[in-house]
Amino acid sequence: MQINPVLWFTRGVKDLGEEYSLSDDAVLRAFYTSLGAGTSSGVQVTQASSLHCAAVLACLVVRAETFAALPLHILTAGGANAETPAPDHWAQRLLAEQPNDLMNAGEFWRWKQLAEDVAGNAYAHIIRGRGGRPTAIWPLTTQPPVLNLVDGRAFYRYVGDDITPAGDYSVDTILHWKGPILRTPFEGASLIDLASEAIGVAIGSEQFFARLLGSGSHFPGYLEKDDALSVEDMAALQAQLKGFAGLLGAGQVRIFDRGLKYKQNEMSMQDAQLAEQERLQLQKVCSIFRVPLAMVADLEHGTYTNSEQQDLWFAKHTITPMCVNTERVLSFRLLDKGVRAKFNLDGLLRGDYKTRSEGDATLVRAGIINRDEARSHYNLNPAPGLDRFLSDLNLGIVEDDGTVTSPGAPEPSEPPPAPPAPEPPPAAQPQAPPAPAAFTLEPLVRDALACIRRRYASDQTKERSREETVAFAVAKLAPLAEAFALAGVPFDAEAFARRAVPGDAAPTLDEERTDE
Repeated sequence: MQINPVLWFTRGVKDLGEEYSLSDDAVLRAFYTSLGAGTSSGVQVTQASSLHCAAVLACLVVRAETFAALPLHILTAGGANAETPAPDHWAQRLLAEQPNDLMNAGEFWRWKQLAEDVAGNAYAHIIRGRGGRPTAIWPLTTQPPVLNLVDGRAFYRYVGDDITPAGDYSVDTILHWKGPILRTPFEGASLIDLASEAIGVAIGSEQFFARLLGSGSHFPGYLEKDDALSVEDMAALQAQLKGFAGLLGAGQVRIFDRGLKYKQNEMSMQDAQLAEQERLQLQKVCSIFRVPLAMVADLEHGTYTNSEQQDLWFAKHTITPMCVNTERVLSFRLLDKGVRAKFNLDGLLRGDYKTRSEGDATLVRAGIINRDEARSHYNLNPAPGLDRFLSDLNLGIVEDDGTVTSPGAPEPSEPPPAPPAPEPPPAAQPQAPPAPAAFTLEPLVRDALACIRRRYASDQTKERSREETVAFAVAKLAPLAEAFALAGVPFDAEAFARRAVPGDAAPTLDEERTDE
């Protein structure tokens, strides 16, 4: 049977409070040797004593507070793999507002993360009402529940606390979050226990510095004499030293009589290298909990750029795995199929204000979100007309053949076929106007040729094939071919187009006649 060291220590100090104080060596020795593993530094590290290490405490606070500050949303499955927010779902109130009558959501998630980081496991009991719907979630605060398997049925045996009575509980009624390291497939391991050596050195360094200050062994120098000083000599010496104290005595030469010699203290604070040692231990503890140094206010080598990148690294590689692990346990034990909880990390991943605003502007212009949704990122209310999606007009759609079509443009079609030859009008109908003379069509030929040459130059820049340009030219020459037919002059539109497209000398009307 395991004992919760945090609870044990809290109750132990309360029981001894009337007789002892925490400054007494006996209590300190009992504290650092209770229920802990011995380390090479001589410090016994427990889950409770680790909370008195400044580096461990800073990492735990950063992890717990950042995780608890994330907004939580309940999503329901929709069509085409889409998910829809469900603010009226019962789980939204339970997980994002008030898990039980004594805790709000922020307090509950802080407790969960601290328990998981310190002990390796966090347990909570689900209270269900009529119809099996969860109505409250209570943390289990004493000894960890023991997992048992009897006749193929798994259950947790719990000794009870002030809220949850002792008894056997089905696995469906217990939320069990495990730390990043698993001691067994069903139980997490405490990072404090696994890193006891590094934490022991950190605690030992802090104790060494504190005792050095408390014992008065940090003086810069001392006076030495071969024989003993009398009481009168000691009084005279103290009066002499006192006369040099203060601002007016600064810089004056001190003369010590009675055979006294001044000697420098060989062990200085710099020689002890306490600052370097403490920073080394801080780096080790931060690496264990995956917390960047900038998060615990160590900015010795910090700049604006690397601190911002550390913030993003912390969100992606530390907070995101914590969120995913928490969401999976909720989906596994608490939520129905098709419903899931999701922590929103957008606020951590969007970076500074300039980066966030530029990212929102890009999404709005691409038509991924509308302007009202972008305003919600800055706690602004919807405005009339901003719920419509926008899109850049200078973008196009690349077709299978490589051509680009602008949004809203008609679908590309084949060049229109040449119109059939007009049928002769009935005798009763008025006669058509006389056909134009061939020479009057020369301006139309030059205009068609110039249009084809412009299209050819444009197609070259767009890497279109020659056949596509020829097809355009044939379609362009269809009305001209009809006019030549009415004039009684043969005209081959395709031959004319093929001569015009490659960029040769422009054919003339006489050349066309000669070819024909």
